Amino acid sequence: EGPKEVRAGDTFNVALKVTSAQPVRASPLQLGFDAKLLEPVDVRAGGFFADGMFSYRVNRAGSIFVGASGKGAVATDAEIVVVTFRPIRPGATAELTVSSLLLQGAAGRAIVHDRPAAFRTTIVQ
Repeated sequence: EGPKEVRAGDTFNVALKVTSAQPVRASPLQLGFDAKLLEPVDVRAGGFFADGMFSYRVNRAGSIFVGASGKGAVATDAEIVVVTFRPIRPGATAELTVSSLLLQGAAGRAIVHDRPAAFRTTIVQ
C-alpha cells in the first residue's frame, strides 16, 4: 500500500501487508526498486513484527533484504514492513516489487501464499 502519486523530493511510505489464516512466525523477504527513481530513506518493522526481531540491509543498487520474526500470531491485514522512499526524478512511474517472500509458520514450515503485486506510483514535479 502506498500513494498513487508522489512529488519528487518529498518522502512517502509503502507498506507490505499480509493476511493469513495461519500463524506467521517469520518472514524473510527481498524488495526490488529502481535506484534511478527511488532512494530508500528508512526501513522499519510494520505493526505485525513490532514486538519481534527485525533486521534489514539496503543495497543502493536497487534491493532491500529484510528478516523479521515474531510471536507467531495470525496476520489479519497486518503490515510486515514499511519502507520510506524519496522519489528522485519526476515524470516517471516508479515500481517496488517483492522479489522473494517466505512466510513461515509456527513450526518453521512455509505458508503457501499468492505472489504480491508490484506497487507503482507516478512521480510528479
